[in-house]
Amino acid sequence: MIPKILNDRQLVIKIKQNRKTEDYEVLYKRYLPMIRKYAFKVGRNFRGHNFEIQQDFEQEAYFVLVKTVHKIDISKIKNDNWKFQGIFYFHLRNLLGKSLKQLFNQMYTQVSIQQIEDCLSSIDTNNNQLVKKTLKKLSVSIQHYLDFNEIRDIIIDKFTPRQKEIIQYRQSNMTLSEIGKKLDISHPAVHWDLKRAKKIANKIIDEQLILR
Repeated sequence: MIPKILNDRQLVIKIKQNRKTEDYEVLYKRYLPMIRKYAFKVGRNFRGHNFEIQQDFEQEAYFVLVKTVHKIDISKIKNDNWKFQGIFYFHLRNLLGKSLKQLFNQMYTQVSIQQIEDCLSSIDTNNNQLVKKTLKKLSVSIQHYLDFNEIRDIIIDKFTPRQKEIIQYRQSNMTLSEIGKKLDISHPAVHWDLKRAKKIANKIIDEQLILR
């Protein structure tokens, strides 16, 4: 006898009643194409590691699916036209953002503060060799990480006038103390302005990556 194919509502009800692994797997396989779509969005930003990253995302998505099912209130589902995709999409998008943020944070920790400052300083130049050299240490393809030529103006526009000056002085290899004397501000003030500028740049970079 051919087993009956349950719709999403029937399958979710069955899962919540029995909590059987095989039923979870049926629902997971049903939405695996959508999961792989988001796994690809994460993995494409990390050439050389994309396969492992996509596999990890697909595994994590399974646990997200399980948690999503547990949160569903069956009494609020009105008919059999209901699709699990509606609620699962929201949680999968959250997983996408979380995964990207975690991966980029891991990559950033491999580079010293000085290297990041140098990388940021080079935004205001026409020579991206230093950027490429720095990002190479991150094992990230520059074309998948960011295109400085495209977003340089966006980043610079978000800086305060003093932050722009500090970055220009850093580009000239001035120390933080020398910059402080030049601008008549304290060494910590220079440090914090530079740190805020990097935070702004990182935020814009993350936004551009998610949009790709």
